[in-house]
Amino acid sequence: MENIICDTMIWYYLGNKIFEFPKRKVNLIGTSVSIRELGTTPNLNKKKIHLVQNAAKAFLLFPKHVIKTNPLDYIIKHFFNDFNIHHDVEENLIKGFERLAIMDLQSISNSTFEEIKRQIDEIRIPQRNYINKINSEIIPKRNEHVKNNTTAKQLRKTDISFLVKDYFCDLIYEFSKTTFNKKYKIDPLDERWNHFKTFTLAWEVYHKEIDIGSEKLKENDWVDLFNLVYVNSNFKYWTIDQKILRILNLNTELKNIIYTPI
Repeated sequence: MENIICDTMIWYYLGNKIFEFPKRKVNLIGTSVSIRELGTTPNLNKKKIHLVQNAAKAFLLFPKHVIKTNPLDYIIKHFFNDFNIHHDVEENLIKGFERLAIMDLQSISNSTFEEIKRQIDEIRIPQRNYINKINSEIIPKRNEHVKNNTTAKQLRKTDISFLVKDYFCDLIYEFSKTTFNKKYKIDPLDERWNHFKTFTLAWEVYHKEIDIGSEKLKENDWVDLFNLVYVNSNFKYWTIDQKILRILNLNTELKNIIYTPI
């Protein structure tokens, strides 16, 4: 039986009956990424909350297993066995899904929707600002460097795996320092990164497309690519996101992880 990591839109599609549960036997797996994305979606408004309610019902009903560990904690735990993982955010959001699943949506007041929007903005705006900064300051410089020094064909053949791992080592170091007041420093050459080969390879392909200028970093891409941290040789990945599918299809190894329901 196949184990399938699902992106967030799968729960929307199953919950809102846009497509049915796969006919062949599979284990669908939910993740912290989907929990947080469903729990902070801009769709939690008066017009679209019914879509989120149905997605929440699907998330509660269909997964055989849920990985509650967020992506950065998941990586840290792989390198530091004594690292204590906390699932408070995910468990609280799941409790919220349980309440939403049985809620009379007509009873939700406008002031409640305004408060929901305020809380979502608190979470999403800093990430959005960070991505906008990358798009406006860092990527144009990299695009210009690529334009002047290499061709798209050459860049696609270049191995930048070290740079991608080094980027995540820096990100985890800063994240752990500010979040846990402890510095988790990972060596980008550590062989244990092989466990996350799908994840780092997808980011490598994606960064090359950004450097070539065919893509821009977007908030949803950031989330979708982080969901690949849970995918290894034991899993397939189910997504309907056309950009993510294009990225995966650019690489033979990544193409093999794509799950297609029958």
